[in-house]
Amino acid sequence: MAYFTLPEEYLPDLQDAVNFFISFAPFLSYGTTIYGISQSQSSTGFSLDICATMLLSASLRVMYYFNEKYEFTLLRQCIVMLIIQTLLLRTALKYRSNTYSCDNLVQMPNYNVIFVHKMQELVAQLSESLINDSEGIPERLDLIWKAWVSTWRLFFVLIIYGNFANLFLLFDVSYARPLKFWQWEEQETYWKFLGCFWTTIVSLELLLYKNEQYGNIIGALSLLIESLLPLPQILMFYRVKSVRNFKSILLLSWLGGDMTKISYLVFGTNQVSAFFIIAAVFQMSLNIVITCQFIHYKRIEYEYFSGHTLDGLDEVEFPIEMEMRLARTRSMTSSSSSHGVDVRTRSGTVV
Repeated sequence: MAYFTLPEEYLPDLQDAVNFFISFAPFLSYGTTIYGISQSQSSTGFSLDICATMLLSASLRVMYYFNEKYEFTLLRQCIVMLIIQTLLLRTALKYRSNTYSCDNLVQMPNYNVIFVHKMQELVAQLSESLINDSEGIPERLDLIWKAWVSTWRLFFVLIIYGNFANLFLLFDVSYARPLKFWQWEEQETYWKFLGCFWTTIVSLELLLYKNEQYGNIIGALSLLIESLLPLPQILMFYRVKSVRNFKSILLLSWLGGDMTKISYLVFGTNQVSAFFIIAAVFQMSLNIVITCQFIHYKRIEYEYFSGHTLDGLDEVEFPIEMEMRLARTRSMTSSSSSHGVDVRTRSGTVV
């Protein structure tokens, strides 16, 4: 029996095939997201911060290549990432809700001002107690000691913990960031910012070409920005209570990329800083959180849709309404199941 075989020179090299897949994988993972947003004509539920994170990180990594040469496959992947993220940003902005407004964003609490007000109240209370207190010195020393303890408690709660918590609020799209960064209403502002950013890093590269310290800074900064990639999406999932418009293939590509990156850093090279490993592990831990959220909200949607169809709910109200109705459905007795609500969504609405 004869078998059809190809000469070895016609068979693709395994390493070349792997490099090709690594380079153009973003087209598959993020391309499906672009397709989903275009089909639904809504980007609600998708965090624009993903585009910001990947565009800034990939841009810095391209500049890092000219200071410290690395695998050309990874450089090609960065260029592909810049192209696909630019298309994704354009699509997400095009189909962003018409009701979006910067004026609806919640202002971040200013814990420094709160601390000053609390200290003024504390000093006023202490002064009043010392003036009105007719007891001896031990009692007054006790009042001063309690005020001193209260001062440090306020300092740690408001200044240390409060401002640290505000760092996480920077990644929550519901809160207004300084200068409304990446929360602008006009689409042109996004492209102007990216143009200024690219002009700046190219100019710095020309001025500091082959500067080792500058190369280390942009390399570490690129990795740090990329490690924060899942955080905005985690906060958005928590707020909208839904994972609609977020593709499972994108999540799988994140997890696969994390495992590949950590494997390479641990086993593939001997010259790697501990900072790179910590950043990679931190990013994977955030992606594990997203995975748990994805499973949780998918289960909620499945339970809801198994007993209901959709009605013309607003795209922002839908996920909350879905959870409320699902909770009521769970508490219903079997005798009330015949009175279920028949609900349908507008065609093309996604949350």
